[in-house]
Amino acid sequence: MKTKYLLIAGIALAAGLSCNFAQSVAVPPSPLPAEPMGDRGRKHGEHGPLSTLNLTPDLKTRIETVMKDTRPKMQAIRTNASLTNEQKKEQLKALRESIRAQMKSILTPEQFEQLQKAKAEWKEKRKQGGCENQTAPSPSA
Repeated sequence: MKTKYLLIAGIALAAGLSCNFAQSVAVPPSPLPAEPMGDRGRKHGEHGPLSTLNLTPDLKTRIETVMKDTRPKMQAIRTNASLTNEQKKEQLKALRESIRAQMKSILTPEQFEQLQKAKAEWKEKRKQGGCENQTAPSPSA
């Protein structure tokens, strides 16, 4: 019986010490930007197909507005439990078509065509595993 109490006291003491240690350790500031995870890497004009268009600041702002307005709608569709997967796919497809139409109205025909080509190249690059200098992992592992 004494060993049982000693064991419980030891565990409690160890837990208390670990909590105090964790509080005393200084955590360095994160090198990552203070943005929500969903927005990281989505700054249009920095990454992805839009980076090839040489957009003016006004066009970048208009495109960002379209994308910011669309994200909550997409999230709402994805998290809507009352929709079947097929209905979600259809609604997401319709929303993407709406984005495409808005982009077409913002960009010149040449920019829109260039965007479509860049998207195709970007998708192909992502299918192949990212950057051209990356090699596929060896199957021997």
